[in-house]
Amino acid sequence: MLVWTGVGWIVLPIVLVAVMLMEFLVELLSGDDQYFQTHGWPMFAAILSSALVIRSIAARRRRMRTRVLVDVETGEEVVWRPQDSFMFIPLRFWPAIMFLLSAIDIFNGGD
Repeated sequence: MLVWTGVGWIVLPIVLVAVMLMEFLVELLSGDDQYFQTHGWPMFAAILSSALVIRSIAARRRRMRTRVLVDVETGEEVVWRPQDSFMFIPLRFWPAIMFLLSAIDIFNGGD
């Protein structure tokens, strides 16, 4: 059984790359190799940036891939969109989920 449909698989790589890039940049700029682990804001910023990327991908997919199909027998039009999901949650909801979880983490002592 697949855990994703469409381009939903892209959620995990985007988040992983954003977190790794943020850790690299923060440690490079601060000179402290434990800064990322001891402060909460870099993880929040990484998750927020990945959420924005995922939101733009989801919005583009909803605009570009819409098709109108016409039933030959009845003449009824049906709008078809691909289903993009990750962990059975539609792609368009992932940015909000990611933002809420990272905000909860930072306000519960992630910093």
